Amino acid sequence: MTTFLSVIATMSTLLRILLATVAVFALQESALGQYPELNPDLQRFQNPPHCYPNNGEWVMTKRNFPYDHHFGGTAKCVKYERIGPIVGSGMNVRFSWCQDGYGRGCGSNVGRYVLTSTPGYSTRNQYNFFAVNGVGSFRMHTIYKDCSTCFVGRYRYALNGYGCIQWRRLSHTFNRRADYCDFIFDLFCGNAPKYQVYDDSCSRVIGGYNGNYGWWKK
Repeated sequence: MTTFLSVIATMSTLLRILLATVAVFALQESALGQYPELNPDLQRFQNPPHCYPNNGEWVMTKRNFPYDHHFGGTAKCVKYERIGPIVGSGMNVRFSWCQDGYGRGCGSNVGRYVLTSTPGYSTRNQYNFFAVNGVGSFRMHTIYKDCSTCFVGRYRYALNGYGCIQWRRLSHTFNRRADYCDFIFDLFCGNAPKYQVYDDSCSRVIGGYNGNYGWWKK
């Protein structure tokens, strides 16, 4: 409780409302079903389309499972970007990765995101990724998204449906602390185990992409 109070003390009024609300709903998991975050009362904080078309580029910072076959296994430098126009509720996207910031073990997965709604939602809070090559398709839904700072998603293919990943936007906020994002991740995804993905070496490859080798500095 002390940690919770210290976090909300530094947040805006809107974020204080969010954190107080999600804390209550998380404690009511048995009443809300399999995923406590899937409650229409929270959808104002789970509205990815609100962030487009200027969604920017994002890097994976942490997750609650050690290995992800969709994003280079144990790769440290994982980037997401939109690579085409938004048509309806879909867009072409690319995930690219390197094992570290020195260009080792790079790869990519290109496909299409289609945004849909989970039951009871009016916002399109669910991402459906369809890989171009038919391999590596997946589905996940939004736990929380701040357009300028962070995204926390539930990746159902991991941890028997309870996998979580946090992404940070490559923007002026990237090097700033985002305690509220970390708090939401810990609240819904658990604070252990937790695997830090992004490390300082990744700064060497931020800023470019080579189609043959994945995420790479031009």
